[in-house]
Amino acid sequence: MSTRALIIVKDDAANHDLVTLYKHSDGYPTAIGAELKTFLESHVLCNGIPGTRDDRARRYANGMGDLAAQLVGALKSEWPVGQVYIVSNGTKGMDEEWLYVVSGAIDQPFRMKIYHVGGKRPAKVFDGPIDVLNPAHVEEATFSST
Repeated sequence: MSTRALIIVKDDAANHDLVTLYKHSDGYPTAIGAELKTFLESHVLCNGIPGTRDDRARRYANGMGDLAAQLVGALKSEWPVGQVYIVSNGTKGMDEEWLYVVSGAIDQPFRMKIYHVGGKRPAKVFDGPIDVLNPAHVEEATFSST
């Protein structure tokens, strides 16, 4: 059976959800959670478009709206048909087992909240900056406590 997930990209500065994505399978922290972490670690959030490209290992996102668009593009480039869908903000009840909330603000590290919503008791299993996220540890701790 597929492990479904919802991914919400939130703009902390404006305090609202920019986009909600539905991932049909591979929703575990060691799958899409790790992919989100890698994507975010490779980006720098800025206000405006940088004039130089000195740091070629990092990509720039001109605000969270641009980051959300780049994330959709990256996920759809891997799965051009199906697997990843844009759904209405506020969507719930898609048989999702995991919920990821990605947020960021200029001059702040990206943050992620991960909720395991497929168990008997929905629970927040991670809340912090992405540089300390260990997807394997989150997944292992979630299932060892159920």
